Amino acid sequence: MKHRFLLFSCTIIFIISACNQPNKIPQKNNYPSGSLNISINDPVETLDPVKILYRNDWQVVSAIYEGLVGYTEDHDSLEALIAESWQVFDNGKRFTFKIRDSIYFHDNPCFPNGKGRLLDIDDVIYSFNRMLKKSSGNVFGGIFNGKIIGQREYYNSEREHISGLRRISENEIEIVLTDSYSTFLKLLATPSAFIIPKEAVKYYGDQFYKNPVGTGPFRLSIWNHLDEIHLSANRKYWCKSKNGVRFPLLKNIKFTLVLNSSKLLPELLKGNNDLYLTNLSILSELKTNKDFDNKFETRKNNGFPHIRFWEFSFDKNSSLYEHKNLRRAIAADYDPVVFDENSLQNFTPSKSLVPKYLLNNLDSDMDNVYAESMISENITGDVEVCSSIRTISYDSLVSKLKSRNITVNGNILASKYYHHIVNNKPEIFRVSMTPSFPDVEEYYSLFYSGSDKYVNLCNFKNNKYDKIFRLVMLENNVAKRNELCLELEKILKNEGAFIPISYSTQNIYVFPKYVKDFKMKYNIPDFRTIWIDDNYVAKKEIGS
Repeated sequence: MKHRFLLFSCTIIFIISACNQPNKIPQKNNYPSGSLNISINDPVETLDPVKILYRNDWQVVSAIYEGLVGYTEDHDSLEALIAESWQVFDNGKRFTFKIRDSIYFHDNPCFPNGKGRLLDIDDVIYSFNRMLKKSSGNVFGGIFNGKIIGQREYYNSEREHISGLRRISENEIEIVLTDSYSTFLKLLATPSAFIIPKEAVKYYGDQFYKNPVGTGPFRLSIWNHLDEIHLSANRKYWCKSKNGVRFPLLKNIKFTLVLNSSKLLPELLKGNNDLYLTNLSILSELKTNKDFDNKFETRKNNGFPHIRFWEFSFDKNSSLYEHKNLRRAIAADYDPVVFDENSLQNFTPSKSLVPKYLLNNLDSDMDNVYAESMISENITGDVEVCSSIRTISYDSLVSKLKSRNITVNGNILASKYYHHIVNNKPEIFRVSMTPSFPDVEEYYSLFYSGSDKYVNLCNFKNNKYDKIFRLVMLENNVAKRNELCLELEKILKNEGAFIPISYSTQNIYVFPKYVKDFKMKYNIPDFRTIWIDDNYVAKKEIGS
């Protein structure tokens, strides 16, 4: 892992080639050409990088924007993007980034004459300031919380600038950290750290979320909120192949909303959906067709597992706040095997916050940490149980609560779900989370008191947990880190903070063979180097 190098040298220069090169770039000169059609079953909510909550939003913005660095297919490797190189000093406390001199923002009315200008150091500083300021809409800037010197003072409006963020030349910026955080570079590859121009935010105001202006390989051309999104190739994109072909190789990408998820597979088989995300069970069924291997390719999604779980509110106004034993008893009552997610064969029951394969020494005795379910306590008043969808796991939990003579106020919210949780603080609520960077740190940040309110939704505060979590953020030794994580798991279970439901299993992308050089950036497709083979001859429908 690259961040381990920080332990061995005071100064390290990273120069990592950007734009993973396709295996075989076509020699034609008429690129970009070809269209990629992608069906999605959830509407995109926002294209403002600091407000990203959902995977489909992330998938689209990753084609429009870029950060200083980006993920590669290898979880522990990063590539240079807006920063062509960087240096690390003081055992990982100080970074300098050299910015490329050939990166342009997309053409947009926010600029004079509608022509996109060159990106500069001020854009990097502006983007960080916007991400790290106190704002109700800033969702994931909290992953940087307290890590850059002066950020807390800036967040609390005590300072006008972040002292640890400094221009040192026309094309170089310095970032000074409060400590040697082992995952800092990974954080820079998340959507929160994408670079934006201040002109766009000023020009569009509260409509900026649907008028994105970035430096990425594609730009937004059409967005019909409950219908489709069209992205067009950015012909001034900075990255080229080794033989001089400018990326991207696609002319456009079209995302089409298909609300009925059962229609996504038929759209693939009809040739209307070029990228289908599925699971091993469905893939096995597809492979029984003799034509499948002749017409389709597959790639594993290497992202960390999506997790679903119930949280208990730790807000002092909650009727459950002082009833730790009851929370533990409810968790012990809960049967993690009986839930509808399991019937879909795309999920696996979870017994810990972090998947066990990420923590090699996760003790099997964790299953016995919860108190026995015979604990009896009385609660007066209603308990709100909130979920974005009605599931068997929801009905099961409500039934268990009622069996303990607890009055349940059930609440199913299909829209603005997380905003309701933050503002209304229900006693028990269902949470789904996909890590935005590949590390156990983001799982545990869900219960860290220093996290943003949209991250630590239950307002959990435990001094011992916070102390250990801060050590996890600094620890590079895998074995020691695992031991610390085990302690965090024990605290969460002992405090009755959450009830695990399930993890996503290994996801697989299926796509037609005319889609070439499909790669991943962590758990999001890398659209830069994909191209369409016009010469590939195949009938659209399987069995036709």
